[in-house]
Amino acid sequence: MKNDIYYLSSKTMSMLKQRARVLKRNTSMSHTEALEFVAIDVGMPHWKAVTEAAARYQSFEQAMRVGLVVAFDPSESPDSTTTPGSLRQWEPGLDHCLLEELRNWWAALPAEYEDDSERRPNREILSTEEIDAACEDLFGALHVFILPKIPLSMTLAQILEKLVYPDTFFAPWFVWLRGRFHPL
Repeated sequence: MKNDIYYLSSKTMSMLKQRARVLKRNTSMSHTEALEFVAIDVGMPHWKAVTEAAARYQSFEQAMRVGLVVAFDPSESPDSTTTPGSLRQWEPGLDHCLLEELRNWWAALPAEYEDDSERRPNREILSTEEIDAACEDLFGALHVFILPKIPLSMTLAQILEKLVYPDTFFAPWFVWLRGRFHPL
């Protein structure tokens, strides 16, 4: 546990603080004791680790709200050690919420099976387990890069041309611009 790196969303952080407030109100614990108890209860070593995990996640949340998040095939992603542009690799990869969004998008796509002439969506043909396995294979290894702030006046095409393509010859597979999903 000593070398583990944690990431917590601001929503999760708020829920943990609320749990600590309720615990403090309902017991004889001090505020600090309640925070420490909640941290340990969710598997963190102490409350300071919770605050550090939330701070680490802030740049990703900011990129999702007002910036850019791009996902590349590993063989086509910019080399993060030599990337001259503004993109920063997001080491944890795809966030759970983004994976869920990709899963829902893929499940709605027409299935590509020869024996299905109706071209029904994947979710009508495959089980939940098969969809989860396919999505893990397709999206589990994507390399994610973020740009926490971008000018509001820039369009998606301008952003890709000026901020993404100088770092790679390949188009990203997926883009989230100011919180909206754009499959490319």
